[in-house]
Amino acid sequence: MGIVYSGVAVLLSYGLLAAPYQQLVRESYTAALRNLPDQIALWRAHFFPQGTQEFQPPLEPAAVAGLAAALYEESRNLAYAEVAFHWLALYDTLRQAYPSMLRQRIPQYAQQIPPVPDFFAFPVFCRAYHRIQAALSPHRRRYLQQLIVASAQHALHFPEWGAINRAVLRALGLELAAQAYPEAPNAQQWRYVARALVAESRESWPLEDAQLYWGIWLYALLLYGECADSSLWSLPQLPLLLEAALQLVAPFGAVAPFGDTRNPWETAAEFVATFEWAAARFQKSQYRWAAAQITRRWLQPRSPLPPYRALILWDAARWADTTLVPSLPEPSFLWCSDDAIVKKLVFRTGWDTADTYVLLNYRDAPLYGWRIQKFLHQSLPIEEEKGSHGHSDELSLVWFLHRGALLLTHPGYREAVPSGPFGAYRAEYFHNRVVVRPAKPGAGQSLWEFLRHAGTHRIVRTVKVDAWEFRPLGYARLRLVDEEAGYAWERLLIVIRSPVQVLVLDLVHFLRDGPFTVAQLWHGGTGIRHAPNHCMLATDSLGSLRGNTAWMLDIRGLPYRGQQDTLFPTRRFGQPAVVYARWQTGWYRAGERAVFATRLTPAYQEAPYISQSQDSLVVSPTGIALRIVDGDTIWLFTALWDVLAGSIGDGRRPQYESTHRMLSIGPLRSDADFAFARQSPLDLHCGFAYGTAIWFGESQLFHSLPNLFPLQLDGSPPRSARLQWRAWETESP
Repeated sequence: MGIVYSGVAVLLSYGLLAAPYQQLVRESYTAALRNLPDQIALWRAHFFPQGTQEFQPPLEPAAVAGLAAALYEESRNLAYAEVAFHWLALYDTLRQAYPSMLRQRIPQYAQQIPPVPDFFAFPVFCRAYHRIQAALSPHRRRYLQQLIVASAQHALHFPEWGAINRAVLRALGLELAAQAYPEAPNAQQWRYVARALVAESRESWPLEDAQLYWGIWLYALLLYGECADSSLWSLPQLPLLLEAALQLVAPFGAVAPFGDTRNPWETAAEFVATFEWAAARFQKSQYRWAAAQITRRWLQPRSPLPPYRALILWDAARWADTTLVPSLPEPSFLWCSDDAIVKKLVFRTGWDTADTYVLLNYRDAPLYGWRIQKFLHQSLPIEEEKGSHGHSDELSLVWFLHRGALLLTHPGYREAVPSGPFGAYRAEYFHNRVVVRPAKPGAGQSLWEFLRHAGTHRIVRTVKVDAWEFRPLGYARLRLVDEEAGYAWERLLIVIRSPVQVLVLDLVHFLRDGPFTVAQLWHGGTGIRHAPNHCMLATDSLGSLRGNTAWMLDIRGLPYRGQQDTLFPTRRFGQPAVVYARWQTGWYRAGERAVFATRLTPAYQEAPYISQSQDSLVVSPTGIALRIVDGDTIWLFTALWDVLAGSIGDGRRPQYESTHRMLSIGPLRSDADFAFARQSPLDLHCGFAYGTAIWFGESQLFHSLPNLFPLQLDGSPPRSARLQWRAWETESP
């Protein structure tokens, strides 16, 4: 055991890099040295491969060797190099545990069993070798090189191409292998394959749509750029994705999980390292703030960390520019990502732990990377996802957080392969969204039974129609089209700043005749109350993420013809949960529509229960209008069914006429796509998006100026008309 502990005393007295990573790495390395012998003994006792089970050695020996090698590089203390060699060499011993009788069943083991077959462990193994090779005797150097050769050759049996995390990890391992043993007969082939594996990440946008795999992909790409190709650090994709990761940081101090992600902290170390690199690279102190939040909330409380996580923090310390003082990101109530790649919206009241945070994901299966996606689908059993670790969660409200309460949450990762019963948790009915089926439930069939299927992902197309931040609220309109199922769905999201509430308008347009069932689903941990058009949901925790149990989600639906509601049990995030569903079913003609208007409000557990609502919904051929009563404040909203409505019926420009687009509710009247008024005893606040005019009572608050449009391509005479304004708002006492 002496070799195991020989480096500890030096480490405890050695001033390591930048705090707080210094303490985390020290504690984790010390604990790993103490625990690793027992972990290896446990692995040996339980590793009984059968059938075609592959050799799966633990990652921890490589990670501990990586830490020891990094410490040797920093201190030049040979004790660390000795520790590193000991744990690297262990992989040669571990592979002897694999039964020789099973080798003939696995073609990639025909020549030999690879000592380090895992694409996470192999780059760590190679980096450790690089750091200690100067301290190795020629015999030991050749010995480790042979282990690298065997592992690199194994990687050639299953190269996963594409702008995905696994491709970049494999590329990193192969490149490091070629650098470790450039005289190896296949070194040039390793390098060629590595460059091919990383090509899509260089030339295209990443396919990943999961917080977990974003972190892995970004961190691995930065390492590859450091060791092999520094031009990757200048990719135009990086600033966009890094800014998106920053904006997705939730009040619980981590990049909010979405897609195939188990918990907020699983790739916390990767994001810390990535944010530290970004802060230094772009001299942006907000990235250092994000790294500090994640470290304080998710890494320091878990010290000692697994050695692999601690090793990533070593890179965070290397990349950190400690002269930059962390600072809060700029305040913004509504953040919109690009609407082609990331495709996410965030509403937030601030960056504090008690602030409100709403995340909507409208990412569909991307149109880019077509051949790579087909390769992945032909090579892997990924029918349940988008081929990007993305769920069927287009237009879903992934998170709704308020004062630390988990009002709406991410569903989690699969529990098994395939994902479990009925596509858990990737299928669309595991998300806070609308689900449409081109059929009706059978007699006596429950809604939940009717909605479920094997989880196979449906190809849909999504666009952001509009998004705008007004002073009292944020507004967004997203559109999804499912041509095969025969419907289009638009989700309007209105997030009111104070008091916080979210209005959700789901407009479903049927594209063909036939039977349809439409359900709006909301998930929570427990159903507290359930009455017609009303339900209260409470979620105490998601795994290790604990919520403020003093608050719950009050869901109130504005009744519309033929709609029903129900509450039924399910599972989310590996634990029991419930679904509150508002739904309707029937036979519809092409062009007909369904609407679900829902008010989501944080409710204090001890507040008096209000059973009745004064809210109302008005549906007309032109659009919908809402009246929301909030104490002595009245909110009025109008929204067109079709934002391109109002055609004048010929080719002249502009093609719309405001009189064909007019909507009203009470004193509010406008021809805008979306208009609102907030009336209180003290003031009146009105605004709109894409309109020419707005009235409140007899007062015309705005009218765009008339203009002559002489250019008419069909030879028509010039037309005098008023052009739509992008947005407008005013406030009057």
